Amino acid sequence: MPSCRPPRRVAILGAGLAGLSVALELLARDGRPEIVLVDRRETFPRDRTWCAWETGAWPIAGVARTRWHAWRVRADDRVAVHARSPIPYACWSSDDVHRHALSRLQAAGGVSLRLGQRVLDVDARAGTVRTDAGGLEADLVIDALALSSPLLRRHDRGRGLDGRPAVAQAFLGLEVETERPVFDPGIVDLMDFDALPRTPGFARFLYLLPFSPTRALLEDTTFGPGDLAAQERRDALAAWLERQGAGSWRVVHEERGRLPMSTVPFPLRHGRRVWTAGTGAGALRPSSGYALARIQRHAAALAQAVVAGRPAPPGLGSSRRAPLDAVLLRALRDAPDAAGGWFRGLVEHSDPGSFARFMSDASSPLDEARMALAAPVVPMSRAAVAELRHTTRRFIDPTAG
Repeated sequence: MPSCRPPRRVAILGAGLAGLSVALELLARDGRPEIVLVDRRETFPRDRTWCAWETGAWPIAGVARTRWHAWRVRADDRVAVHARSPIPYACWSSDDVHRHALSRLQAAGGVSLRLGQRVLDVDARAGTVRTDAGGLEADLVIDALALSSPLLRRHDRGRGLDGRPAVAQAFLGLEVETERPVFDPGIVDLMDFDALPRTPGFARFLYLLPFSPTRALLEDTTFGPGDLAAQERRDALAAWLERQGAGSWRVVHEERGRLPMSTVPFPLRHGRRVWTAGTGAGALRPSSGYALARIQRHAAALAQAVVAGRPAPPGLGSSRRAPLDAVLLRALRDAPDAAGGWFRGLVEHSDPGSFARFMSDASSPLDEARMALAAPVVPMSRAAVAELRHTTRRFIDPTAG
């Protein structure tokens, strides 16, 4: 795409969070191109709950389900709490986001929704897309298909194959309604490492979003080399509810996921006519697994570049934070049993604002210095030495593993 000529037609592949966010950002700008949004689905029932510290004014802000200003981390029978945070922790149900975004797109002129069409292939050189309903041409293609992208299948998916650390974040979540009030709706349990059975080789914790005293989303979450059986996770959550004295309870909603956490770079573009967005562009924060805030900032940058006729914007995360991410991820992979203590320590020895900005990839150098000082010395030092050795080895011999 010539840098002096904005595209007249943009095809966005995928109506997930990233694709919808780019489309909404384009809608908000003067001189926007025609938008074609393609997705294999025709209906969008709830399948995900997205959460983030609200560090910006995002197009989806108006449909946030709940916001909290307090959170805590529990490990080894100790609790660290952040209260009265100036930056709220918010959550969105995927069906609310889809309903909001698709209704706005349907009401706008110059927007074509091609739902129920599966993307089969993308020609990066020509900027053409082949679907099971025929071909599609555009001046610019934005690939927001994440790990199902045909282009990404031909690229390293970021699994640490070059010797860098990689961890899978896997979870099963149950939104439940209980007979008795057992939840505190004023505070989020970000990580409770004491709530669920310990599993060798994994950092395992309960993540709890309370919506009322009798309603909450509970997630059995692990950082580790793979996944656990779904029924094992359901049984663990059921046992926890029984220990809390919840009485009878029912499942309102269930969701599952497995996400790659790695410092291996994802492609931001495939030639000049295909850009990437979302998880397939590396939106998942390597050291924490959070992606929503990165997706929102990247979507805004993509939309601005489109209407200005500029090249694709640079990477999603700051290069300044990359070494710290690599160290944290390596520590998480090499010493999962210690993860609870050092996540609790990060909360215990930091202020809410610095912690929220760091977890959202919006931190300042001062925030990062505070977080580095809050991190436990021994596991982080070992991870830093291992990462330095790896980087040095790769610098001397780029073919080394």
